[in-house]
Amino acid sequence: MLLRILCLLRLSRMARLVKNVQALDTLQILVLSIKACVSIGVWSGCALMGIMTMVGIFLNGQLADYITDEAGLDYETRSSLYSYFGSYTRSLLTMFEITLGNFVPVCRLLLENVNEGYAALICIYKFLVGFAVVKVISGVFLHETFRVAGADDELMVVQKTRAVHRHINKMMRLMTLTDTSGNGMLDRSEFIKVMKDPTIKTWLAAMDIEVDDIGRLFDCIDNGDGNVTAEELIRGVSKLRGSARSIDMRVMLSRTTKVLTRVDAVASAVEQLREAASKNALLWQDSGGHDHREETKEAGNVP
Repeated sequence: MLLRILCLLRLSRMARLVKNVQALDTLQILVLSIKACVSIGVWSGCALMGIMTMVGIFLNGQLADYITDEAGLDYETRSSLYSYFGSYTRSLLTMFEITLGNFVPVCRLLLENVNEGYAALICIYKFLVGFAVVKVISGVFLHETFRVAGADDELMVVQKTRAVHRHINKMMRLMTLTDTSGNGMLDRSEFIKVMKDPTIKTWLAAMDIEVDDIGRLFDCIDNGDGNVTAEELIRGVSKLRGSARSIDMRVMLSRTTKVLTRVDAVASAVEQLREAASKNALLWQDSGGHDHREETKEAGNVP
């Protein structure tokens, strides 16, 4: 019993190691897609089987007279018709061949020896069922595969972790190649000199990092001490990759709204101060004019 438990633990450990192997991601997606497409396969098979059964029974009934009429067609032609439509099983197998394989031999046989209308019917069936319906079913399978690949949380976490590790390795390689002083940091002059290299520009552009304004790029990566370390380079470049995300736009909108609210508050306070200043000026003028009239009256009463 203990040995079985140890074997199960070893198998679970091996399974965890297998999940970290990048080459097996495709196998994992394939297995998950097959499991998710079982119901689609069952219903698709039922739909095709129903269509092929109805058309096969129809052709079997219509061609029965040609097969049994010894005076109408020669033996080889009747034998060929029987091999294709002589029974329900043969008719169903022929419909499988027409739907998913080569329809030309059957179509030629009916065209040359029976009637052109049957050849036209086979062509219409091939276009509607063998092309349109089968392509729709294939599209449903592909859609389910993409859905499974995008909904596997564990696989997405593993792939994202690998992408982060690849980004770190690239930035560390860039730091190693461009750090001429050997102190593990890039100052502004070293950074600008490195970013002027066309090869570095092209390499960064391939990672969705535009370096048109090198000085502004340094300011975005630097934390304010005038030097860019490996950690700052990794963190800063990862934030600058690609186009603006929805969360970035949301944060920018929120901050802009706060700034506008404060500006409106400051404008309101300034307006209140202006009104208060105007009232004080009017009061001062009124009090100053009243005092001046009183002084004039007192001066006139003096003998």
